[in-house]
Amino acid sequence: MKQMKRAVALLIAIIMLVVSFPTAITASSTNSDGYIEIWTVEDLNRIRQDLTANYILMNDLDLTEATAKGGDLDFMGNGWNPIGSGNVYGHDAFSGTFDGNGYAITGLRIDVTTAPADASGAYYVGLFANVTGTVKNLAVEGSVRCSVGKGCNAGGIAAYCSGTISNCVNNATIYGKNTHERYTSFVGGISGYCLGNITGCVNTGAVDAYVNWSIGTVYVGGIAGGGASTISKCHNSGSIGAYLPTVGCIAYIHGIAGDATISDCYNAGYLKINSDFGLYRLYGIGGKTVTRCYNAARVGKPAHNYAIGNGTNTDCYYLDGTGKKSTGAVALTQEQAKMPSMYAGFDFVNTWTIDLEADYPYPQLRNDGCYVSGTITSFGDSNDPVTIQLMQGDRLIASTVTANQTYKLSSVASGQYQLVISKENHVTRMYDITVSNANISQDATIHLRGDITGDGSVNLKDWGLMYDYFNEETELIGYTFQCADVNDNGMVNMKDWNLLYDHINEVEPLW
Repeated sequence: MKQMKRAVALLIAIIMLVVSFPTAITASSTNSDGYIEIWTVEDLNRIRQDLTANYILMNDLDLTEATAKGGDLDFMGNGWNPIGSGNVYGHDAFSGTFDGNGYAITGLRIDVTTAPADASGAYYVGLFANVTGTVKNLAVEGSVRCSVGKGCNAGGIAAYCSGTISNCVNNATIYGKNTHERYTSFVGGISGYCLGNITGCVNTGAVDAYVNWSIGTVYVGGIAGGGASTISKCHNSGSIGAYLPTVGCIAYIHGIAGDATISDCYNAGYLKINSDFGLYRLYGIGGKTVTRCYNAARVGKPAHNYAIGNGTNTDCYYLDGTGKKSTGAVALTQEQAKMPSMYAGFDFVNTWTIDLEADYPYPQLRNDGCYVSGTITSFGDSNDPVTIQLMQGDRLIASTVTANQTYKLSSVASGQYQLVISKENHVTRMYDITVSNANISQDATIHLRGDITGDGSVNLKDWGLMYDYFNEETELIGYTFQCADVNDNGMVNMKDWNLLYDHINEVEPLW
């Protein structure tokens, strides 16, 4: 009997061990550098369990389903719960490192319309609530909105930052609402309020604020809303604005940031104020100390706009007509603005560049991204356009259509991509490429459908290769297999062989 009891106890222990084992192996793994790998949305959400560790993103993540109403990560119906929120939209510090590894987090939804029961004071909303460590090499897409709370600090990457944010892109729309006279709200593309460092970052999302109090105040910026931060090598192309519904409201709107030390930055996003009430100021750049910066976008409301800012400006420039002259800044015509020689102090070897063939003909930062370019060899009608697409998974990053067989994709950030080349009557070809702070040259040859040899025609050589394939005398792998799969059904068989035969004998052309 005792032996039976021991056997039963042993069996129970084994079952418990087996049941508990999967939990251990499904946890995120750690790479050789000590970074915890983030592969899934669940992995991302677990970061809040340890705000001191180092993490690395291993692929794009789509939060659309998880943060939708009723989704697995829908916090109180308000969408994503910022990392460090403490479930009250507070700002517990993330002091570790988060390396986005060139990937993107898309589908981010934060729409704070319901206040947590234990919340007090201002709210902090963004992917992270507060960064005292480092966030780098990350892109964010979606929407961040805060409509309740006495004050809102909102940013795409972080609501608050006293650490470092580098090489990040915000493509999300950002909105913050101030609802109390004693609070000031800070709303920015990258960070709402920043006392740390932001470098090499880009904002393309619209950033807006609303003051719902007679003497409330908001600071709005393309990169950061406010804070005595250091910002370098960043640019904004999103529209930046505020709405003041009544007399007494205050808004400070900046293309880059307020109260910061700013260098080697530019603004190309329209600044606006949607009101004739209240006190407001609009600054093309902003900042307390601004060096080697320029503004190329219109700064709305002529009565209270400044092309650069009202701080100390050195080697700064703006397109004539975009705003009032700022001390230390020089107005340039559109033609002058395309000439490197007009920008005294700018380093056009290491920091800045101008590409007159690009859609944006004014200076761009070299860290804005690299070029992917090359020559496409194709056949058939030379007037048929070739389409070039740069993809990350299912997400289109950039595209162009060319008729002269050469292509160039600009402002490509570091990361892993698929280059997809297509043309009518040709077999689409894909190349895996890695961009890492250097321009990439990728030439490509695409074949006509059925042209297995790649000699520009479908003939007896191709028919013979397919015959040899059927007799196992040759292999067709990769792109040559795709070319032989004439009917595009994922197989190479007698149907394809017959289609080639009919084409060669002019019975039924393939195109």
